[in-house]
Amino acid sequence: MNSNMVEKLSENESPETPAAKGVSGSKSKPAKEKKYPLAYSAWTIGYDGLSAIVDKGGFSSHEKDSVHSLLEAGLFRAAASAAVNSGSPDDIRDVIDFYNRVCGDSRSSYTPEDIYRLFGVQKVQCGRFILL
Repeated sequence: MNSNMVEKLSENESPETPAAKGVSGSKSKPAKEKKYPLAYSAWTIGYDGLSAIVDKGGFSSHEKDSVHSLLEAGLFRAAASAAVNSGSPDDIRDVIDFYNRVCGDSRSSYTPEDIYRLFGVQKVQCGRFILL
């Protein structure tokens, strides 16, 4: 597998360890938090153990897109996944409001709590992302 297609935390780090969160055990300069673009979570199509499988085409086409630009493009699932993984209640509310507005009928009275089931997304900690 091509090494530039896989992002990975060091062998001793899990997404929950202090080092993975950018917390240093020494009093020296704190380690910089390693952040993955929301596009990784937005374009995750499945999981292989602790690795997320990311749609390389979607990721490269929309790598820098915000939740709002994904919504404007009609990419509801990608926007919902990005919103859930951003942890922002405002992003989640925006996705639901936009979806309800586009549907425009009596069936679309979804609430932010419905986002997980409606779009089949959840927040998952991954130490590795594989672009396919």
